[in-house]
Amino acid sequence: MNMDFYDHAGRVSDMETSREIPWRNVPGRPPEALWGCEPDTRRSAELTPLFVHRFAGPHGARTPSHHDCWELIHVFRGQGTLHADAPHPFRAGWTYLLPPGMPHREHSEDTMDTLWIGLTGARLRARRDRALLAVESPQLAPLLEQLWLGVERPRSAAGLELDGLLQAAMGRFFRLLGEKRSTETDLLNRALEYLQRNFSAELRVSDLAARFGFSEGYFYRAFKRRTGATPVEYIARLRVEQAQKLLQHSSMSVSRVARLVGYRDPLYFSRVFRRHAGHAPSGRTRCKQAVSDAP
Repeated sequence: MNMDFYDHAGRVSDMETSREIPWRNVPGRPPEALWGCEPDTRRSAELTPLFVHRFAGPHGARTPSHHDCWELIHVFRGQGTLHADAPHPFRAGWTYLLPPGMPHREHSEDTMDTLWIGLTGARLRARRDRALLAVESPQLAPLLEQLWLGVERPRSAAGLELDGLLQAAMGRFFRLLGEKRSTETDLLNRALEYLQRNFSAELRVSDLAARFGFSEGYFYRAFKRRTGATPVEYIARLRVEQAQKLLQHSSMSVSRVARLVGYRDPLYFSRVFRRHAGHAPSGRTRCKQAVSDAP
């Protein structure tokens, strides 16, 4: 990863380093003659393709770029990495939807067969979610292949058919995304329940991700979207909450409480406790409780 362009989390860190490529400059623009001038033959205002470009070979762009339109990327064959808001696996069967202006670059050492589609329309402009979206499914490939062939071998007045194929592909994309999110929600609920029961155990993010069927990077991002905290922050919060209860309602020492909630090092526990509770885990907690309980 080129650290000139990406921060420690793998995100493109500076828009000024990203080169804008207007959609009119991208290869694969369908001829405007495919659409007519009459109201019933014009481009769809709901959703229409601006360019459809396919390339098979290594991907090695060093500089991020972005477009002034939405971009759908599908990998037919090969594997690599898509660097955007974070590093994403770039493998056969994956489809990504990038919003306008999102800097990104693709990398693969070996041949990768990739399709890029620039698209626009009221359906996308109305979306408030401007995050990168991704699904992994073979169900999109036939529709996208058909759309590419329709641009490569254009037939007279085929524009409305291209609009229809794109709308069908996007309808399928968002259906698959909804199913994925439903499954993801169930798995994250199970992960949260597991942490509530096992917060004092020795836990690693990689092990948690594997237990619930996620890659480590995807689990990290999905967990933070759901809770507003990273897995490590969330576990620390659970431990500090339990430690506060033990300190308030028992006479146990700080070092023993630290061990009970999952910290072997009392000094490290004290630093984590102070960060979350705003004060050290000392007798102050019990004193405050005693005062509040006094008649």
